[in-house]
Amino acid sequence: MGKKILKSSFICALNALIFVLLVGTTRTQIPLYIAGMSIQGAKTEQQDRYYITQNTAHEGLVAGIFDGHGSDGDKFAQMAKEKFVTLFEQYKEQFEGNVNQAKIKRLITEIFKKVNAALWKQYGHTQGGGTTALIAFRKDDTLFIAHCGDSRAVWGKNRSMQTKDHTGSNVKEIRRVGRKNIISVRGVPRLGGTLMVTRSLADFDLKQKGLSGTPEIVTVNLKKHPLVILGCDGLWDGTSSKMNKRSEQNDNNSFLYDLVLKTVPEDRIVGWTEHDVVFAIKKIITAAICSTLDPQGRCKALQNLENMACQATKQEVTTVINKFDWTKAAFFDHFIQENQQYVHDNTTAIIIYA
Repeated sequence: MGKKILKSSFICALNALIFVLLVGTTRTQIPLYIAGMSIQGAKTEQQDRYYITQNTAHEGLVAGIFDGHGSDGDKFAQMAKEKFVTLFEQYKEQFEGNVNQAKIKRLITEIFKKVNAALWKQYGHTQGGGTTALIAFRKDDTLFIAHCGDSRAVWGKNRSMQTKDHTGSNVKEIRRVGRKNIISVRGVPRLGGTLMVTRSLADFDLKQKGLSGTPEIVTVNLKKHPLVILGCDGLWDGTSSKMNKRSEQNDNNSFLYDLVLKTVPEDRIVGWTEHDVVFAIKKIITAAICSTLDPQGRCKALQNLENMACQATKQEVTTVINKFDWTKAAFFDHFIQENQQYVHDNTTAIIIYA
């Protein structure tokens, strides 16, 4: 009985977590198709939160991922999500009209500061953790991507354009915080010996170690680069080519990117619909399950996917997943439901397709 209730609850949650929205269009602007999905994985609680706009307005905040950490990580992530949505709405008039990119970046940075101030007011007396933040803001045909932490955005036809994770492996961040503040723990460089990221919201006890809540902001021309993938570190840990947390970030995210492009072509074709983005997001989550950092979990997931002997390399995972007919959505709903516990971390992904 307990298992039936859990499965029923998971299916309801899964349906609630998948959204596809056609963000309003004008004659001169490209429509956006957006899909998002999140799974808890092997963690005891879900500390990821994500946002996709439910407003059909063609400009503004369109997506965000907030990956909480620490004992109160879920609270930090939830509050950050709510504050970002509220503040972007309050700032709406300031983004309207002929506003240059420099001003937009200043306004986004100001919003990050206000979110951090709100977190301090609510939780400054605690030392229960914090949250990363990765948001996508649309102005005309430009997407502004702002981030603090190791949630990452990837775009570009050469599959190598991406935000740079703010971690103890990032040379630029090491210089910023000072090498003495990066301490390796079991081979993983951490700020103050505790936190993997060097930028985040909250984590107030690490400010003296150089932790910053100021985002880095990049722009993406949606006409040139119509596909953008957003994901928390749980997504990229296994699916980027490094398959570990110890090495410096590299530029090879072709595994996920190519999987998506087999479902959602970069040059839109006649008859393409927003449902393709749903299939693509399920493909991404399936890929994350099958390339989890846990070797045993990776083998079990691959066995359940194709009832085959254990295969664990990136090339083998790609080969197995590429064999499937992605129009069978019900099968992948079932696979994710039955195998998401093998993922080593909370895993969240968003696709933005113009």
